[in-house]
Amino acid sequence: EVGLGGTYDSTNVIPMPEAAVIMSIGYDHMKVLGRTLEEITLQKAGIIKKGCQVISYPLQKEEVLTLLLRRTAELQARLILPNTGSVRIRELNIRGSSFTYGGESFFTPLAGEHQVYNAVTAIETVRNLPHFPVPEEAIRKGLAQTRFPARFEVLSEKPLVILDGGHNPDCAQTVRQALSMLPGIRKVAVMGMMADKDYRQVLEILAGSLDAVVTTSVQNPRVLPPEDLCEAARDYISNAYAEPDHTAALAQARALAGEDGLVLICGSLYLAEEIRPLFTEKGSDKPV
Repeated sequence: EVGLGGTYDSTNVIPMPEAAVIMSIGYDHMKVLGRTLEEITLQKAGIIKKGCQVISYPLQKEEVLTLLLRRTAELQARLILPNTGSVRIRELNIRGSSFTYGGESFFTPLAGEHQVYNAVTAIETVRNLPHFPVPEEAIRKGLAQTRFPARFEVLSEKPLVILDGGHNPDCAQTVRQALSMLPGIRKVAVMGMMADKDYRQVLEILAGSLDAVVTTSVQNPRVLPPEDLCEAARDYISNAYAEPDHTAALAQARALAGEDGLVLICGSLYLAEEIRPLFTEKGSDKPV
């Protein structure tokens, strides 16, 4: 997996990959990758090699897809797009997503409609590996056993606590969409973000889905002080509070959400790294 970008990433050393997979492209790491979608896409497309096959997330923004088509044509590469017309979503809930693709039934324990299209991209990738045939049942089993910590991950059911480490506007959109699966309950966020992220847009996107937010700190020199994040949050959410201590922030959020409400921990993978161990068994990576 590429760490950042593509062209200059240290993983980009394979002369001819079996497949170059491009997932959803949005605005992130802009100081390194560029300020426009075109610049970011060209960095990502750096993993495409002459004559290789390329599988792309099927719901790319139009300008992203145009650039991928151009780049694959220049390199005589084959671009494979999953057929969205063959996707039928059967059920979405916080415990996962059931869907059919091309008439075949699949389940992934990852929540949110976007995870269905991530799964479909993975299915097409595996189906098109030229020298490594994988049985359909193995694909189905693999998807069903997928785990992705800190991506709308349920840490606790009573009270309901969900963790998401997304830190950019596109991630916030997917979280907002996933929150729509939980209508009629109070939703309170514990949020910490880095100062170099687009925290105002993230707040604006999530505001309509939240009843309150408690901002907190992260052990990182790039962190936005919780008081500053709280001040920004009040432009979008009337009930905003600052509490630097994680444990106290969680306790306050639980009190605000009530017994039947939701606490959403979000805004940073650094925050996720610090808070997640509070909910996992000692010596285990799985939530209690």
